[in-house]
Amino acid sequence: MFFLFIVGMMISEASVLCLVVFKKDWLETWIGLDYSSLVLIWLLGAFGVLFLTIVKFMGIRVISYLFDLGKAEFSHFFYLLRLIVFGSTLLILFGTYFVFNDYQGLESVFYILISGLFWGYIIGVLGLFLIMMNRLSFKKYHLFTYLCIAELIPFLILSKWILDLGQ
Repeated sequence: MFFLFIVGMMISEASVLCLVVFKKDWLETWIGLDYSSLVLIWLLGAFGVLFLTIVKFMGIRVISYLFDLGKAEFSHFFYLLRLIVFGSTLLILFGTYFVFNDYQGLESVFYILISGLFWGYIIGVLGLFLIMMNRLSFKKYHLFTYLCIAELIPFLILSKWILDLGQ
């Protein structure tokens, strides 16, 4: 649980940084850009991401039970969580570098990094499909359906919400 909370803090930090870069005027109007309000958003976001992560794991567990995959949900969940941690780490490191050195270039770098995170996650799901295809004696159609229900559809919905927020 502590690891999931740390991951939630990382994702929330990257999200707050993206909000400051892309929606600075919106933050100034609704919440403010002072230290305490940004820390409050960060902590609320960390607990929100922790809650969503737990819900996602329970959802993967239920779907895995329905598809009779055995104990594959644990490795499935943490395989994709590693992708998210790696992507968030890159986003935070590049963000930190550009905050200190070239704040004006941060917006264009974040566009590239966020699209890279999106495609990296999609490629990671494809890699998970290939790994699970070799480990499980399961029809490819059922495995594809399982991954679409468990990963792709929620991820694409979340991506659509992020794109709508960025408009």
